[in-house]
Amino acid sequence: RGDCPVRELLVDCARELPARAAGEPEIELRVRRTLARLQGYLGLASDAEVHALRAVELARIVPDRGALVPSLLQLGRARFALGDANAAAGHAEEAARQAVGEDLEDPDLLAAIDELFAECAQRTGDDEQALVAAERSLHSRRRRGDLQKVARSLRQIASLHGAIGRIEPAMTALDEALSLEADLGK
Repeated sequence: RGDCPVRELLVDCARELPARAAGEPEIELRVRRTLARLQGYLGLASDAEVHALRAVELARIVPDRGALVPSLLQLGRARFALGDANAAAGHAEEAARQAVGEDLEDPDLLAAIDELFAECAQRTGDDEQALVAAERSLHSRRRRGDLQKVARSLRQIASLHGAIGRIEPAMTALDEALSLEADLGK
């Protein structure tokens, strides 16, 4: 199916998934989370939400203790994309509680949770809380050492400072992000 659009492939996969993954919730969970992420990238937030919601349901029943946190994060992203920042923040909050409860120390996952918190706080008008969450995300990403993601966090911080009229810290964060991105391009 070389000429098949990606959206059609995703629809076919979603339609066939229940039969193909019957009795294998761990497999269905991973595929649902992947479908949610891909559909989110394509701007299909409603479809992403359906798959993320099912992934959360499955994550609550599978023995993999680390499955719930990324599933909740994916559901939060889908709900945010649908315009429901309060629900998204609730999913991010539950993901953060689960990460602490499960003693998960994945800096990327923790950074992604804080990034979603920051986006939700900004959308609901809590700029100070958005900056606090964005700074936590940056700290986690610096610990991990992924310079591309560090630059992403710095851009988020620059945007947040700029949105509330703090031009100097916005420019400082943006300059650092651009410098990192230039270094990455070499």
